Order: sequence, then C-alpha cells, then structure tokens
Amino acid sequence: MRSVPNRRDEVEHPMKSRLALLFTLVLLHQGPLSAASKNFPQGVSRGTTVVVKVPFEFWSMEKERYAGSEDVSGSWIYAIDVERVLNEPKWQTKSFPFMTEFRVEKIGEWKSPIGARYTQIEIRTGPTIWLKLRFDPSKDLDSRFREIVAVEGLESFKKSEYFRTRIFEPLDSEIFVGPLSTLSPKMKMALLEFVKFRMDGITAGTYKGKSYISIDLGEEDSVYNSLRLDQAARVARVINERLLSVIKTFSSVAEEAGIDGVKLVTVIQYKSFLDELAAPKKDKLEIYAPLDMAQQFDNAEMTSQQLMDASVILLNDNRIQAVLSSSAT
Repeated sequence: MRSVPNRRDEVEHPMKSRLALLFTLVLLHQGPLSAASKNFPQGVSRGTTVVVKVPFEFWSMEKERYAGSEDVSGSWIYAIDVERVLNEPKWQTKSFPFMTEFRVEKIGEWKSPIGARYTQIEIRTGPTIWLKLRFDPSKDLDSRFREIVAVEGLESFKKSEYFRTRIFEPLDSEIFVGPLSTLSPKMKMALLEFVKFRMDGITAGTYKGKSYISIDLGEEDSVYNSLRLDQAARVARVINERLLSVIKTFSSVAEEAGIDGVKLVTVIQYKSFLDELAAPKKDKLEIYAPLDMAQQFDNAEMTSQQLMDASVILLNDNRIQAVLSSSAT
C-alpha cells in the first residue's frame, strides 16, 4: 500500500530552503558588524587606555567629519592597515609614534571598496581624532594588536623597555648629532617632549661662525587679527608671551652642549577678522640669541629688550629690530 504524502513535508522543506537562502544573502550583504559581534583582544575592553606605536607616516586620512554622529562631528578620522605596517622593515623608527593616549571604543568588521574584509578596532583621543586599526582576520588578533599598540598610559609607555630600546635609542643618533650628542638622556627626553617628539624639531647648526641649538616650535596656535595688531606688534606679542621663556629654558641646554647660543623658529599666523572664511597668512620668525646674553637675561642681569637688541632677528629671512613695547594694544 502506497503511503500518502505528508502535505507538511511538501510545504515545509521548500520553505526551509528559501529561508536558508535568504539568511545567506543577508549575511553576504550586511554592513559592518556591531561591536558585540567581535571580541576585543585579551585584556582590552571599551574604555581601555592605549598608546599607538605606529608613526604618523603610516596613517591614512579617511575624512574630516564622522558623518551621522554628533559625538564625533568635526573629528579627524584616520586608518592604519596593520599588515602594511608590519611588512615594512624598521617601521618603529621611521619617526616617533603619535605620543598621546587613546581610548578604545569599539570593534567590528570593515569591508574595503574592493571587498576585502578586516577586523577593525576604533580608538580615539578626546573629541578630535579617531583612528581605525584594521587587522587581517586570518592573523592572530591578540598578538597583532600588541605589536602596534601599548596597552598602558603615555607616561608608562615612555618609561618602558620597548620605547627605550626600539624607538628612543635608534632615533637618538639621528636627532642629537654633533654637540647635542653629549646631552644626557634625561635632557634629550625633555627636549623631545618640548617639541612634541617631532623629528625635525631639534637640530644643531651654525650661523655667522657661531654654533646654535635650533628649536623649531612650529606654527603658533593663535591667529592674530591684523586689524588690531600690525606686523611689529605681532612679533613683539609672540616674543613677550612665548619666546622669552623658551630662551631661558634652553640657555642651560646650550651651556651643557657647549654651544654658542639658542635659535628659535616659529610661524605667526594672522588675518583680517572681517573675513572669517579667509585662510591665515603666515610670517616665519627666527631668533638667534647668544648664550652669554641669554644667561644674563635668565639671571635678571639684563632686560628682555636688551636681549633682543643683542640677538639676530629674522622675519621672512629679512633682519628686523623687535620693539617689545609694541605688543601693547
């Protein structure tokens, strides 16, 4: 006797197949996975403080704003392809790491425009910089993460054996050359911190037959209103408010290194505040302060104006005289 087909069997099996197909399609086309879909490296969780060991040269900018989130609107967003970094010989000594603390935020999956999939860990420092660390999912995440990230605070990282032997000592001989090589490690670290670990921030050179330690302070953070402060007033303001104290600080460094003076370099930004959208214009300011004069100023044996009169001051490569009383508005 032939069995009667079960109507449930006839309907349920095709339905299961369609559901399985639908589920597969969803998996193939889904976007980045949520943080809950991946596990953080061992000992790491949301909120963990870390320092990124990778020099800025290996960071790629993605976009200026993190669209769709008020929490990070206006942030700079960068990414690091971890395998590309680790495949680069001596990547640790291309320059110093970005010496700041980051906070771990989330983990998930990221798919590149060509379809390659990565495990992505997002970290940030304050509200301004987000960094996406992208790992090959076929590699061990724990070991890869620790190769490029120190799971500790910045002060601890600077004192670590890794920082001393893998970063500081190899770069020391590139930065502190000539008379600067005689400086103590403690003094060298203080100098590096002052210039925010920029490789070109500290150099030694000569000017008119005299040796100088050169400190490049980069651009001034402030943008001055050219309608209220003319060029002479801007120069005087920067010298009074910032550079005089730096000369005092570095006169002892120059003395320890046995050189003749201190050179400071900075860039002054200015524009008319009536034109809010205009990009600032820039003046390059250089000061060569003789060591003996800097020391007398540090010991309150001469005035700041006397120190400037005894120094060589260049603005955009033209020698000028700085009248420090000009900074008053």
